[in-house]
Amino acid sequence: VYTLNNIALLYYNSGDEAACEKYMAQAIAEAQVSDDPLVLLEAYFTEGMIKMEDTTQLDSALLLFNKALNISREYKDLTTEVHTLINIAIIHRDAKRTGLSENVLQKVISLCEENNYPLGAYYAILELGELYLDNKLYTKAWATLQHIPVQNSMALGDQLLLHELRSRYYRETGQYQQALSEQDSVLFYNDSLS
Repeated sequence: VYTLNNIALLYYNSGDEAACEKYMAQAIAEAQVSDDPLVLLEAYFTEGMIKMEDTTQLDSALLLFNKALNISREYKDLTTEVHTLINIAIIHRDAKRTGLSENVLQKVISLCEENNYPLGAYYAILELGELYLDNKLYTKAWATLQHIPVQNSMALGDQLLLHELRSRYYRETGQYQQALSEQDSVLFYNDSLS
């Protein structure tokens, strides 16, 4: 099933949607008869990720992520539960259901704090900050971005995301000197990742 998932993703990334769908359908079929429900969870999650890339398939993606969410909760897979919920929030954001997206992200942050999963909370906070910026709720966006602990132990890509959002906030609120400073950090992390 994992191999079929990966083949489907390769075809998706190469632009061959027909082959992607063929291998994804085969992965789901194999996963449904598997003795391991976590294999089915992975197949649902992967297909959900593929479908959420197409704005005409957001409802299908949401259905798949809800199936994955049920399995992750049943088997107490916190990491997958958190990342599935974040994807559900992104779908709601993309479908212009701002209130639903905000509610899901707030729940994710609480869930992560209750279970001492700071990385999951970090990603949820970033998404919440972006949601607020998209809706020009700058006071909420800044308060949210301030809630993110900046640590030297964070991965470079994660630090890059934070600085990109902060740069956007400063730029959109007319604080161009601070935006320039954040943009320097963005360039630094981009160079570090190259």
